[in-house]
Amino acid sequence: MFVLADLEGHILSDTKRGVARVEEIEIVRLVMKSSMNPYRPNIDTHETADVIPSLVHLIRECWSEAPRHRPNMKKVKSLLASMQRGKKLNLMDHVMNTLENYASSLEAEVEERMKELVAEKKKSDTLLYRMLPKQVADKLKAGQPIEPESYDNVTIFFSDVVSFTTLASKCTPMQLDYWIFFRLIS
Repeated sequence: MFVLADLEGHILSDTKRGVARVEEIEIVRLVMKSSMNPYRPNIDTHETADVIPSLVHLIRECWSEAPRHRPNMKKVKSLLASMQRGKKLNLMDHVMNTLENYASSLEAEVEERMKELVAEKKKSDTLLYRMLPKQVADKLKAGQPIEPESYDNVTIFFSDVVSFTTLASKCTPMQLDYWIFFRLIS
C-alpha cells in the first residue's frame, strides 16, 4: 500500500509540499524498526482537492495491524476499479490486467495439457498390457531389466541395437533365433 499511494498520484506527496521525500530504502528500514507504533507515510487530505477520500480510506484499511480488518486482494482490486470508472487506465493497470489474463490462460493451458498427458499415458499403458505379459510390462514401466525367457509359442526380444526395427521387420522369428544362436557360438 506504500507503493499504491505513490503510483496513483492522487495523494499529495511530500515533494509537492517542498519536503524532502523519504527514500524507499529508508521506508523499509523504518517499517522494520517500528514495532509498537508502525511507520506510516503522512497522507494529508486537506491540502488538495485531488485526493480521493475512498482511496485514502482503502490505504488506511490495508495498513491495519489486525489482519482480519485488512481487505483481501479481490476487494482491493474491486475498490480500485470502481474508483477509476470513466478514467483512462494507466500503464500499471494495463500491465496488471495483461499479467492476470496471461496467468489465467496459462493455468487453463496447463490443465488441458495435463488431461491430455493422463489420457495418452492410459492409452500407452493399455497398449503395453495388451502386447506383453503383465509382469514384463510392469518391469518395462519400472525401468528394470528384463531377463530373457523361453516360451513354446512366442519369442520376445528386447534390444538397443541401432536400426533393429528395420532388421527385425525383414526376419522371421526363427531367423532371429538362429541369428542370436550363431552370434553366440561365433
